[in-house]
Amino acid sequence: MGKKNIFFLPNLLSIGKGTTIKQNYRRFNLKYMKKTKLTFALMAACTLLFACKKNKEESKPVDCPLTVESIAGSYRFATIEYKESPDAVAVDWMATMNDCEKQNTFLLNSNGTYVYRDGCEASESSRGGWRVKNNTITMDELLSATISAYDCKKLTYYVSNTLLDGDRMTVTLVKQ
Repeated sequence: MGKKNIFFLPNLLSIGKGTTIKQNYRRFNLKYMKKTKLTFALMAACTLLFACKKNKEESKPVDCPLTVESIAGSYRFATIEYKESPDAVAVDWMATMNDCEKQNTFLLNSNGTYVYRDGCEASESSRGGWRVKNNTITMDELLSATISAYDCKKLTYYVSNTLLDGDRMTVTLVKQ
């Protein structure tokens, strides 16, 4: 507190003609407050300008073409949702699966072949062929699904009219 008084004392005592210490104090206080407000305003402006800087890598869109070569890789189920109709509430089919079924994997090879490995029975697997054309993925002519999203890590596709007319099964696979 003593240093603060020493700092203010010379400024307050330099009284000009016709001014009192009280008037000088008010004038000094106003100048000090203006400088303080300006300092805080500049600090806030700098914080806003420099703290909100975006990472350039995040803002660039990732080019993930819908090709066999781009999609090829090992995948696991992330979500499986079923809707009886467009207005129905989505049902989480993953909740009905046991833990080992959630470990099922799809190995989609870049040569157009796949291996499906059962997570419950390590010895059980199936093999076949797959292809991508436009936004449709086909496996052994048994599955033909529409790809709704692909970001090089997650592949989301849906199949309509699987159990009922108008229903939709949406599957998201995550690349391992």
